Amino acid sequence: MYSARIARSLRERGHDAAAVAERLDLRGAGDEEVFSAAIRERRALVTDNIADLRPTADRHVTGGRHHYGLIVTTHRAFPRQLVGPIVVALDRLMRARSADDALANQIVWLGRVAE
Repeated sequence: MYSARIARSLRERGHDAAAVAERLDLRGAGDEEVFSAAIRERRALVTDNIADLRPTADRHVTGGRHHYGLIVTTHRAFPRQLVGPIVVALDRLMRARSADDALANQIVWLGRVAE
């Protein structure tokens, strides 16, 4: 649901980032499929669809399975037409939690940060 420009900007900052919009195998995929791909690729998932993805993440944890984190935000915090602010916030989060499993089984709220 987020622009591929965000992933490109994060890669320019040295992060391993991908966007569903860049992936032919995930375009149009459902939440479960995207969540499963994130797990296979050891990626945290950025979303504003907490209503659907939180239960999925919770089922994984209570079922003894592992995920690499949900980073949750809203259009209000990061309007979709503005790429810069969310890139700054994600960059800061990723640098603060640099280990592969730093967000393991966590749901993290990403709010607007001062630039």
